[in-house]
Amino acid sequence: GITKYRQPSPSPPGVVVDAVVADKRYDNLESLSIPTSAGLIAFEFHGISFKTRREAMVFRYRLKDFDRDWQNTRETRVEYPPLPIGTYTFEVVAVDRDLVYSEEPATVHLNVIRDPRDSRIDTLDRELRHLRDLHRLRSALEPARSIEDSVTATGETLMADLPGIQGILMVCDEREWHFGRCEEQDLLRYERTLVWNGKIRGRLVLLTERAWSDAWEQAFLDEIAGQVSRALEARELEMQLLRSSRLVSMGQMAAGMAHELSQPLGAVSTTVGDVYLRLLDEIDLPPDELKEMMRDSAALIERMEHTINHLRMFSRDTSQVSGVVFSLNEAVHSSLKIVGTQLKNHGIEVVLDLADDLPEVEGFPHQMDQVFLNLLANARDALDERTGGWKRIEIRTRPKDGRVIGEVTDNGPGMDVAVADQVFEPFFTTKTAEHGTGLGLSISYAIVRNHGGEMICESRKGKGTMFQVSLPVIRNDS
Repeated sequence: GITKYRQPSPSPPGVVVDAVVADKRYDNLESLSIPTSAGLIAFEFHGISFKTRREAMVFRYRLKDFDRDWQNTRETRVEYPPLPIGTYTFEVVAVDRDLVYSEEPATVHLNVIRDPRDSRIDTLDRELRHLRDLHRLRSALEPARSIEDSVTATGETLMADLPGIQGILMVCDEREWHFGRCEEQDLLRYERTLVWNGKIRGRLVLLTERAWSDAWEQAFLDEIAGQVSRALEARELEMQLLRSSRLVSMGQMAAGMAHELSQPLGAVSTTVGDVYLRLLDEIDLPPDELKEMMRDSAALIERMEHTINHLRMFSRDTSQVSGVVFSLNEAVHSSLKIVGTQLKNHGIEVVLDLADDLPEVEGFPHQMDQVFLNLLANARDALDERTGGWKRIEIRTRPKDGRVIGEVTDNGPGMDVAVADQVFEPFFTTKTAEHGTGLGLSISYAIVRNHGGEMICESRKGKGTMFQVSLPVIRNDS
């Protein structure tokens, strides 16, 4: 018969991982934890075979959860870039010249962990980022001119700058403002009260998709609520000062307003009395004459209504109103309609030099009325100190370098440099107690600054005084 010989089974090659090289060399380990700062990671290995030379050995390897497929190499070292935080397994098998594979791969379990230094850097970076957010919020709140503007600036800035914020709800004195996704029930809510003057005046609610577990985040939210509370308190105090100053200005207007109303009222009364007496005496009144008398009376009544309406608007509370577009020339004319007669009664000539093509500005026209009323009242008081000669106030407006300029100049006695340098300081006044509080110019200065503008005073002893208001022109981005 035929004798058959069985082919001896091939002996599979062995494989060993010698070392892992990261921030340092780690020999003969089955598992290892290294920090993210370790950088480049290398695995060194070798195969064991009695029939295949070492340089003829081929290896197949992979890093699970990083490599998609097995890789082939004749080298005994492979390198990987810095790995993200996570758990990985390096596997390698040897392949001899007969294409026999190792029975089991050699493995090393690798755990990449956060470096404590990275944690401190992340914390510092987060704090710096939050400080930048707080600075942006503070910068957004500074130019706000009303509670409405402050709330809007807060909502828009936080929605734009805070990561993870999905919605913001703000409540102030029973008014509500909503930004973003405020109606969704699945969002997490972080709430802080808004407190000033020792009273709870509202609340701030931030809605997020993820929880804030870090205490520093909570402190950050406290700081936001504190900034918003301080801004709203400042706006409220400013509006209280404006209302008080407005009442003072209205008191100063009383004499001029009385004359402004009494003159047309007397003319209407005379016309109505004349018509009534003619009717009693059955005296015929020609239709054309009657029409003319009624037309003149109607015009006088309209003039009085306009004066009263303007005074009503001037006294209106604008603390909850957003700014509007207006012309500085309108503020000049509105102010003169209230005090023009009063200036005339003081023997003061008013000269207007108003630019026809004056660009518009944005803000609160009645506040700007108050500025010019105050400047005109101060000019009037200064001119009353003249012992003789021609009394004159010139009001001029013009555009200049992207701004609108308004000037009120008088030919009064003027001020020396030391006095002129202090005119915008609160409670500084050269008038007697019954004629001035020292708040008019400081409040006017604050109004102009809140409109993004500037206000200066130039005066020379014996030569007169000029107050200049400069406001930014509305940008046209279209």
